[in-house]
Amino acid sequence: MKASASQEQKIREWAAEGLSLNEIHKRIGQELGLPMTYMEARLLVAGLQVSLKDRNPAPVPAANPVADPVALDGEEPSDDEETGAGDLPSGGKLRLGVDAIARPGMLASGQVTFSDGAGGRWSIDQAGRLGLETDKPGYRPSETDAVAFQRELQMALHRAGYL
Repeated sequence: MKASASQEQKIREWAAEGLSLNEIHKRIGQELGLPMTYMEARLLVAGLQVSLKDRNPAPVPAANPVADPVALDGEEPSDDEETGAGDLPSGGKLRLGVDAIARPGMLASGQVTFSDGAGGRWSIDQAGRLGLETDKPGYRPSETDAVAFQRELQMALHRAGYL
């Protein structure tokens, strides 16, 4: 969804005020009259290159959270797969890959391995909704892994040209 210049400026102001992405998403619908999914709002904010302020910032690890592209399972990265690894406070690594050709019906798809070794496939559908199918039924990643997954996904989609 496209926003006008004045609407984009309002979104930048909200971000500068310290509003969360969830609050900005609500205001986009209520105050700007632009109905959109949360993912569309997230992509719009990312496209504006707006930095959201974290009201409760987590401690920043000393190392760079993004390593050079690495492969899953010790394989060399192929031309059709882009993967990244993020260091987590637990000492584990989250690994995320983007499929060169998205799964049928999806805008983008790929795989993820969480710091505890649990893996799965992620996808973003035509409506911008994020889906995650894990190898372990009922598995829910830790909060740290969930945050790292979102960060790595955004960076991987940007590198792949989606953002």
